[in-house]
Amino acid sequence: MAEIDWQGFASIVSARLRRDGLSIRAAVARWPETNVALWSRAARGRQPLSAENFLLLCRILRVSPWRFWSVHAGTQPAGSPKRTTLRAIRKRMQKQSVSVCAKRETLEPRA
Repeated sequence: MAEIDWQGFASIVSARLRRDGLSIRAAVARWPETNVALWSRAARGRQPLSAENFLLLCRILRVSPWRFWSVHAGTQPAGSPKRTTLRAIRKRMQKQSVSVCAKRETLEPRA
């Protein structure tokens, strides 16, 4: 399964802020399209960012997003299929509950 290396990304973000002598608030002032929470999450690496925010910070920091793309071998649980099949998708869909809000129609009003 491929994932983003959030800890690696966090170390790059922290190092770049230190190198440029910027605090998180100074980074927000320099790049107004960002906010304090975004920089904080990126610098800590504990919470994943949205794809849009991740790509925004990669563009700002001038690093390739592919640098943090990691493929871990053997991360699938034992007994799970190697690939997703139509049968597996159908099986998951059948287990999902579906609820539809609908107005109840009756011929006569109830007393």
